[in-house]
Amino acid sequence: MDRQRQLEVLDINDERFHLTVSEDAMTVWAEFMPSRGSGPPIGLKQIDAMLAFEYIVHGIQEQVIRGAVAECAWAVAPFRLVVARGTEPVAEVPPYVEMLSEFNPNKKNGIQESEKGQVDFREFSPFTIVRKDKYLAVQHPGNPGKDGCNVYGENLPFEIAPRKNIQAGKNIRIEKNGYYAAKDGQLLLTGEVLNVEETLVIKGSVGYATGHIDFPGDIIIHGFVNDGFKLYSGGTITCMQTLDVTDVNAKHGLNVNGGIIGRLESTIKIGDDVNVRFINHCNFFSEGDITVRSEIIHSTIHTKGRVTVEEGSDIINSTIYSFHSVSAANITNPTGKVNAFYLGTDFNLRDAVNESRLRLNAITRKYDRLKTLLDAPLENRYKDIEKAYKLIEAQWLKEKENLDELLKRFYVDPGAELMVADEIAWGTRIEICEAVLALPRSMHETTFKLSENGKSVVTEAGVPKESGKRLKLLSGRRRVKNDGEPAKGRAG
Repeated sequence: MDRQRQLEVLDINDERFHLTVSEDAMTVWAEFMPSRGSGPPIGLKQIDAMLAFEYIVHGIQEQVIRGAVAECAWAVAPFRLVVARGTEPVAEVPPYVEMLSEFNPNKKNGIQESEKGQVDFREFSPFTIVRKDKYLAVQHPGNPGKDGCNVYGENLPFEIAPRKNIQAGKNIRIEKNGYYAAKDGQLLLTGEVLNVEETLVIKGSVGYATGHIDFPGDIIIHGFVNDGFKLYSGGTITCMQTLDVTDVNAKHGLNVNGGIIGRLESTIKIGDDVNVRFINHCNFFSEGDITVRSEIIHSTIHTKGRVTVEEGSDIINSTIYSFHSVSAANITNPTGKVNAFYLGTDFNLRDAVNESRLRLNAITRKYDRLKTLLDAPLENRYKDIEKAYKLIEAQWLKEKENLDELLKRFYVDPGAELMVADEIAWGTRIEICEAVLALPRSMHETTFKLSENGKSVVTEAGVPKESGKRLKLLSGRRRVKNDGEPAKGRAG
């Protein structure tokens, strides 16, 4: 407890008072003791004299003292009041920048319950993601300091208040009122430096510790991606281990050092090139080339680029839609499921082309019936048959024009090829710009391409150079003799 100095009035009347000064000389208390007899009351001059005697000159509470003198005349019990108070110094606050609480990078996102009271912990994310031009931190102007004074009139100099000042780091734009995000990315506060990182680096695996990942830039994952967790990237996804797919979407590329393991309902959508070890049980959509180092198994692939299954690797029980060529060492069907390749066409337009053909066929049938009726003798014609004929003719011409326009965009690359360095299994369906070949037997070291007239798929022994690199042809294999001729079997 602070030591207190007590001062007592030396008057010998019944009404008395004592002064007590705090250790820091910032407060003076007076304890008033009412009269118990008929002695004279305390006067204001007595109190002022005692304050002056003790050099108390600052912060004297005149109104409080007057009220206390009046109260002492009728009070019964002693009472205590503050009769002088010093002025505290006001610390100087320099200008500083403070994070907005909603974008505090050290604050984890909350978990919300569903209407049934269920919690999906995969929705939890420890990352703070911000978009470009988001307001992140406010600029405070600061406040000047002001000296204080104790009850003895002594000056108390102000101090400079310590205040955490956030500094602008990477991808932070400085404005008069604070900081803004200059790029999309992850908000990180390292010490007192605020950064927006365009790449999200996950040192471990994607699981319940990370939740689903939805990031506007590149994502690098050093661990595994566990089943049931979604990945969305506005850039490229790079995974150092195996990727268990539930839902993966990347605006740019995908690189997986391990393989991709999915389920039949698992979907991958990639906006650029793909480089993986293997693809297993996936629905895969890519805007660029797909390079697989090991094998494609029980998957459906859609790509606007090429598919290259590297030397010595296989395509097994899969269906591939490719704008351009496909190459592999082996194409096998150990479970009996036929492999199918649809090359040189835009798979996005396949349904539109088929629907247009169906409409055109229906209109053609009507057209033919009306033409038969129109050719009948005049007296046997139905009323307005000529008008109906012209209407159907106009519909046919419009639909034919629509189909022709679709086919111009549908046939993307008549030069697309299927190149097999070793063996391709019987039953494999090969369609190049709608010319179809179903293999009646296995073949070896063969390239399949569109015939010059575009009406059939022909074979060519051996595998040509692809991107400056010739796929290895396994020695001792029999070359196909019907070079440049359609393979035996059904062709369209």
